[in-house]
Amino acid sequence: MPATPRPRILIAEDYPIFALGLRQVLKSEGELLGVIDDGDAVAAACVRQGPAVLLLDLSLPGLSGIALLRAVHQAAPEVRIVVLSSVPDEALAASCLEEGAMGFVTRSIEPRELLTAVREVLNGGIVKVLSQPQYVVERKQLRNRAVSRLTPRLREVLALIGRGLTSPQVAVLLGISPRTSEHHRGELYKRLGIANASALYYLAVEYAGSLEGESHSLRES
Repeated sequence: MPATPRPRILIAEDYPIFALGLRQVLKSEGELLGVIDDGDAVAAACVRQGPAVLLLDLSLPGLSGIALLRAVHQAAPEVRIVVLSSVPDEALAASCLEEGAMGFVTRSIEPRELLTAVREVLNGGIVKVLSQPQYVVERKQLRNRAVSRLTPRLREVLALIGRGLTSPQVAVLLGISPRTSEHHRGELYKRLGIANASALYYLAVEYAGSLEGESHSLRES
């Protein structure tokens, strides 16, 4: 009797260490097709390689965010997409599931939970895992305080980053110089204790609702 084919799994992740961890966890679950680290290449890779499951980081270089998820789902609707998120956000999870993802899990997920999520998705289920370890909860509380202490202008810039705008686009929208826009971004890195653009984007998405309200009030005043 022929053996049952193992499910084909593709990983879209640009952090090498995290990608290596995913490979180690998932190698017993299916046939690993490789790692894609460029958002512009993910949809084509899904069409070409035909994975059963795609583990998708939305903060890849190139095409990113919900636009990346939408592009993959439109190009390869048969692929079961599990979004890997740094942000345990209900609104973001809901948006991802509405756009075609079958799973949304945080990057703090335990290996056994990730395997369970992949199996559930392969069986046609919908998975959402937003739980966080206590140290993440405590770090988030500290981050909340840091955001509340930002100047109105920095909160406005953070809101625009959460909408996916680049520094030049922020400069045009706010009527400031590109250099000033970059300075504001640097201040956000420093004051929020953030080391890279992906982390800043996800933080901005997390606070998008409240920050957008502030931004509109500032423009109207």
